Amino acid sequence: MKICFVSPKSSNYLIDGRVGIGGAEHQMALLAEYFALDNEGSIIVNQDTDLPIHKGPLAIHQIRTGGAGRIVDLIRKIKLTKADYFIFRSSNAFLYPIGLFIKAFTKAKIHYMIANDWEIHNSDTRRIQGFWTAWGMKRFYRLCSTLNGQYTDQASSFEDKRKIKVHGIVPNYFPIEAYKGLEPISKKRTKILWVGRAANYKRPEIFLELAKSLPDLSFEMIMAPKPDPTLAKRIAEEAKIISNLNFTPGLPHVELIRNYREALAVVISSEFEGFSNVMMEGIANK
Repeated sequence: MKICFVSPKSSNYLIDGRVGIGGAEHQMALLAEYFALDNEGSIIVNQDTDLPIHKGPLAIHQIRTGGAGRIVDLIRKIKLTKADYFIFRSSNAFLYPIGLFIKAFTKAKIHYMIANDWEIHNSDTRRIQGFWTAWGMKRFYRLCSTLNGQYTDQASSFEDKRKIKVHGIVPNYFPIEAYKGLEPISKKRTKILWVGRAANYKRPEIFLELAKSLPDLSFEMIMAPKPDPTLAKRIAEEAKIISNLNFTPGLPHVELIRNYREALAVVISSEFEGFSNVMMEGIANK
């Protein structure tokens, strides 16, 4: 079976040492490499000069990163893969027109992986991602042959509110092999840790207030600057005046592991999450 993952922003996760921008994109990169072990697998990502044509058995197709030609380029790559299944994850305004093209001009099926709890309610999708994403996703879900949730409550709530069948549960993939050969977990855990990307729904300001309220504890905030570099800059400036808080503008995943292993606790301040990668990584290093 030919399986193609469509996840333009996963490109950084296919290059060791790069700073990624989101849990959904990380999961797509991990799953694409995993499925390619036993299937003819490929992934469509943003153009990057450092990316190879293949990573192990996984074929990598690149699309340009800006302008109207991006959609045309993506359509060309979709046709080129000749996949039996296209897999998408994370709600986006462009998924509906891309889904219409796949249904009209290929024989492939579409599978969608629910990425966040805000997808349960159309009103929450509209509030977080805007009118056009909410409008398009409401229609895109019905183009899909199959959908999966990340955990049971998410799947049942999605079915109840959207009146669309969820066909199974696919928990987030955790690469336990990444921990082989690492130093033992620190016995001197001294800091409270926050890890995430710059997005308003992550509510990073709550972590700043927590640090202010507990001046005798040490706090570490690691924030990838995308998708909202303006928010990242503002939080970094506010963090400078909090003496017990250290702000780091994103780290490669391998370096994040060290920080988890030195943390007394991991804080998740988000208004919405799916099956949080930060939660899994924190538990793995408790």
